[in-house]
Amino acid sequence: MIELEISNLHKVFDIKKRLGNSSYSKVRALNDVSLVLEAGVSLGIVGESGSGKSTLARVIVELEELTFGTIKFQGRNIKEFSKKESRDYRRHVQMVFQDPYSCLNPRMQVAKIVSEGLEAHLDLFPASEHPNLVLKALESVGLGEKYLSKYPRQLSGIARAIVLEPDVLICDEPTSGLDVSIQAQVLNLLKDIQSIRSLSMVFISHDLGVIRHICHVVAVMYQGKIVEFGAVDQVFENPLHPYTKNLIDAIPRLQKVLTRGSQPTRVETQEVIPSEGCAYAPICPRKQKKCVEELPALSTIAGRKVSCFFPLDGSN
Repeated sequence: MIELEISNLHKVFDIKKRLGNSSYSKVRALNDVSLVLEAGVSLGIVGESGSGKSTLARVIVELEELTFGTIKFQGRNIKEFSKKESRDYRRHVQMVFQDPYSCLNPRMQVAKIVSEGLEAHLDLFPASEHPNLVLKALESVGLGEKYLSKYPRQLSGIARAIVLEPDVLICDEPTSGLDVSIQAQVLNLLKDIQSIRSLSMVFISHDLGVIRHICHVVAVMYQGKIVEFGAVDQVFENPLHPYTKNLIDAIPRLQKVLTRGSQPTRVETQEVIPSEGCAYAPICPRKQKKCVEELPALSTIAGRKVSCFFPLDGSN
C-alpha cells in the first residue's frame, strides 16, 4: 500500500531583494520533486543546507502551500479533500520538528501540549480518554507520569506527534544537536515505535550515519531536486550521482566504510541561478556540454533512480 505519492512538486518563494526594497525575487525551493512512500517504510532525505529537505516536509504537512504539483494520501489528492478529510489528513500525517522549543508553547505543561491534538478530534478521542492516552504516549517514548507537569524545554515533540496514532511520521532533524548517547536512544525509540505501530516514516537529516541506521530507502536532494533515490545500502556503498559521492566523501566518520581509497572532496554550495542544464554542472568534475545545455531526467539505472547523463559506475 502507498501512503504518500508526491508528483512534480514545485515550491517557489517570493523574497525581498534587500531590506526596505519593495521589489521581489523568486527562489525555487522545490523543483519537480516526485516521491513514493510505501506503508511501513522509512524514507530518508539527505542533502546540504538549502537543498529543500525541510521545505518538502512542510509542504507535505501543509505548513507551506505548494506552488505546483500533487500530493496524494492513500490514493487521493489532498487538495480535493473536504474540510473534515483535511482535518483527518493532518491527524494521519504528523511531524516532529527539529526544534520543539520554537513550535511548542513554552508556558504549557507537557500534559496540555500532548493532549492539544486530541482536542481537535473529539469524535475519535473522547475527552474522558485524554489523560490515559497522554500517559500512554509518554510511556511509549520512555517517559512516565512525572513528566506530565514538565515543560517543552525539557522534552522532544515525539509524544505529541504519536498520540494521534498517525500513519505517517515526518521527522525533521529530530536528533540535531543532541549528545551522541541521547541521539542513539531517540533513534532506537523511533525504530521501535515504527515497528510496533507499523508507521511509515520520512526522516530528514544531514547525518548520513543516522539515515543508514534508521531508513530503508534514501532520496538525495540538491538545489530543490532529487538527484538520486534508492535502497540505503545501494546508494551509500555505490553512489551513482557525483553529488552523492561528494556528499559521502565529505563525512569523515563514514569515509572508511563507504569510500575506501578515495579522497574526500568539499561539498560546495552556490547561489541558485536559473539554467537549462543540470544544477550541479557548474561544480561537477564529470560535466560535459550536454550537462550545461539539458536537464537530466530522474531515470532508473541499476535498480535505483538517478538524475545524471554520465553517472558513476562504482569504479570512479
